[in-house]
Amino acid sequence: MAIYLAQAEPWKPDRNGTGPSFKSAPKSDKDARQRIDRELNWPLREQVMRELKHGPATSEQIAKRIKQPQHLVSAKLSRLYRTYNVERALTATSPHTGRKVLLYSVKGVHE
Repeated sequence: MAIYLAQAEPWKPDRNGTGPSFKSAPKSDKDARQRIDRELNWPLREQVMRELKHGPATSEQIAKRIKQPQHLVSAKLSRLYRTYNVERALTATSPHTGRKVLLYSVKGVHE
């Protein structure tokens, strides 16, 4: 194998470029494109809080009732838990997997 490598043609780059650039991307204009801050999604927050006022529920149950994607509802519930608006307990069981899931309730209402 060493003989083959010694007799082989030397390597030549197949492109003109110098390779990948690992510099950070240029800063875009903040006014031209602004992300929707998930913390500012007030309609979703209001829908979730309205459903929790009816009684404790899992994120999956709330998502089905308000017809929103479960990952958005779950993220909103986690943020509400972080800001001390809701409580959660690992007491419910998922009907699909049989695993324990978080049951959310409004703080101080359903204890």
